[in-house]
Amino acid sequence: MVSVTVQALPRDAASWLDLAREVEARGFDALTTADHPGSIASPFVALAAAGAVTSRIGLGSYVTNGGVREPQHVAADVATLDVVSGGRARLGLGAGHTPGRVAGRRA
Repeated sequence: MVSVTVQALPRDAASWLDLAREVEARGFDALTTADHPGSIASPFVALAAAGAVTSRIGLGSYVTNGGVREPQHVAADVATLDVVSGGRARLGLGAGHTPGRVAGRRA
């Protein structure tokens, strides 16, 4: 099965919600966003907001940062997203990274 997904970063509420509506209107399968704790918006909060203005597209992280996220919190966030979106949550899980960090220090 082929899935065509749009990957984006939320910068502000209005443009993020407009993008979610456009992704759905253009027939894409999903909207995904990154997980870089401390560098960008929380992916699951942003995806839940996108879910509130769409009805079909999948919503997910393209790589949830398993190296710094507590597994129980990730599970709860994804399960909540799945509930509030009517079963549309997707989870991309990996080692991830935090931009701007080198060997535990700010670059």
